[in-house]
Amino acid sequence: MKVRMFVIAGLAAALVATLGPWALRARAQEHMGGMQEHMSGMHEHMGGMHQMVDVDQMITSAKTAADHEAIAKHFADKASDREAVAARHRKMAETYKKVGGAAIEKWHLDAHCENLARSDEAAAKEYQALAEAHRELAKSVGK
Repeated sequence: MKVRMFVIAGLAAALVATLGPWALRARAQEHMGGMQEHMSGMHEHMGGMHQMVDVDQMITSAKTAADHEAIAKHFADKASDREAVAARHRKMAETYKKVGGAAIEKWHLDAHCENLARSDEAAAKEYQALAEAHRELAKSVGK
């Protein structure tokens, strides 16, 4: 009887050892899709930082309507980028809500994504305001 129980316990342990990592791996792969999107968004933010030197130069040397239109386009493009990042953060928040689980509830991962989305939306509005200001400057320089 003891041998039979030992064999059954061993088989159960082997089954858990086999299925446990598989289930964890499947769950991790679901999360990695969202993380890859998040990292892509972070890369966009970092790419924007590298471009700041060029924008500084553009602003410093802006004298013509075309110069201000180029700056306006840059800021309008940045606004669109931030709106896209905000949408990805909203999607990630929804994914975290669907996946659920103790870790997500403990660290409020969905709330962090919602906060990032709101921040990105606010940044997009600021970039739009900068773009509009440079469009107005372009009109005034042209007169």
